[in-house]
Amino acid sequence: MFGYELIGNGEEEETEDGLVHIPDDMIIKYSNDENSEDLLINTIFPSLHENAGSSEYIMERAILATKNEYVDKLNKKLIKCFPGDEVVYFSFDTVTDDTSNLYQVEFLNSLTPNGLPPHRLILKENCPIIIRNFKSGQGKVQKLTFMDQEGSKIYAIMFNEIIDKFHDILEIGKTYVISNGQVKDINKNFYNVHEKFEIILNNLSEIHLTVNQTIQSFNKNLSTIEDIMTNPNLSSDVILLVLNVNDVRAIYRQKDKKKILKRDLQVIGLRSEIVTFTLWEALATNEGKQLEDMRNEKPIILATGVVGKNFNGFTLSSTISTIIEINPNLPAAKEMMDWFNETEFRHTSSKFDGYLMTNLLKINTSELSSGEVKYYASKVIIKGLQQDENIWYPSCNTCKSKVTITKDIGRCAKCSKESVDYSLRYLVKLYVEDDTSNAILTLFDNEAECIIGVPVTQLEKIKVADISEYNKIIKNSCNKEMIFIIKAQDKIYGTRTLRSLTVQSIKGDSCEINHDISKKAFFNAPGVDSLHR
Repeated sequence: MFGYELIGNGEEEETEDGLVHIPDDMIIKYSNDENSEDLLINTIFPSLHENAGSSEYIMERAILATKNEYVDKLNKKLIKCFPGDEVVYFSFDTVTDDTSNLYQVEFLNSLTPNGLPPHRLILKENCPIIIRNFKSGQGKVQKLTFMDQEGSKIYAIMFNEIIDKFHDILEIGKTYVISNGQVKDINKNFYNVHEKFEIILNNLSEIHLTVNQTIQSFNKNLSTIEDIMTNPNLSSDVILLVLNVNDVRAIYRQKDKKKILKRDLQVIGLRSEIVTFTLWEALATNEGKQLEDMRNEKPIILATGVVGKNFNGFTLSSTISTIIEINPNLPAAKEMMDWFNETEFRHTSSKFDGYLMTNLLKINTSELSSGEVKYYASKVIIKGLQQDENIWYPSCNTCKSKVTITKDIGRCAKCSKESVDYSLRYLVKLYVEDDTSNAILTLFDNEAECIIGVPVTQLEKIKVADISEYNKIIKNSCNKEMIFIIKAQDKIYGTRTLRSLTVQSIKGDSCEINHDISKKAFFNAPGVDSLHR
């Protein structure tokens, strides 16, 4: 870092090496970062507090720095020297078409591309700034993942015109030589593929395709699930065996109500416990569908670029860098399959479709830490339905929350909208029991329809047209033995902690039979003859 001043007007005597001696009175002697920076500021901007209102004083002075991070650090110090109160401005950072929500807002806020101010900009009256005119959505950011022959990975980040510069050169699976990238420390608050560094590609950077060199598939640097639990933000590669594949679900991002697709897998690592692995967007619909078709085969996957999440219990999550390779030809995959085939896990009767088969007594009394979620399989008998009110509710089509209806207009408090599209959604409370205990289970949507056997809109019409037929359908839903996949979680209501048990899926053929019988009952009910079948 240095203040700008001409040396000898170009006429200073040079040494034999062509170097010019800098006069001692132009050098800030270094003692430590803090003191030397303060001395530099006081030398270039003497009496700043008294001269802050003088534009001539400000324009005659400048401090140059070799890196943006040094500029930001000096700016913060200089702002404190100006008189008056600080005013803080925050940027609003988003990525267009980031349907998977993989570029976290916090990560974007941590970036400071060339020509842009930091996310948290502090100003005072009379402090100088450079005004630029940026259109909304004009900035671009792209993150690349590079791997070397040893299997080590690093992120490379590009902005704006640099993306255009390398767009036609880069291709997944090709090998490149990269030079003149800026290596910087990672922000450890966000997931990364390298423990310490990432690369910023800029105008000086060069990327060249190699002709005869390739990077072979690797079988080292693989993580275990326990490794990811220890360092969840570090992007990891892991071998997993898929035990169960759930259906694709749509969720809606809170900040802009954008629809996002997800699919949960139940997986197990080598000698580890079962965990949930969430696939997002294209992975959920493409690779997720392949795994769904193969789930009876218990496929093994190599998942690269995976991170851990600790929201409501530990789960694995795909990222923008994740690649899923099904049944890879790797020694680690063979080791996984050999272990699975040789242990009691595969053959034990205490497992069902990858879930722990558990009685209701243990589900009701097992210990759960705060926010922890566990999944069980349990065989129960349905004894009845809770019918204090309707077993459905008007649901906002965007967020699934209950809406308030006034004169056929739905108001959603969660979406903060006075008029939303809504539809009926099942909310069923089942009384169930087994040989050990009883419980109340909550069912939504497809799971509830599987038990009732009638779509919710039809059941509402049947209840209005013929209450006896409605009661018959409800009665037919009871006294059945079913295997439920149950999600268990403790929730706090005031001073009380209650265990929430939600049915995630249902195993067995009785759903299909019940559906056919109830559909016939619906069409035979009085008052609904004119409806299309």
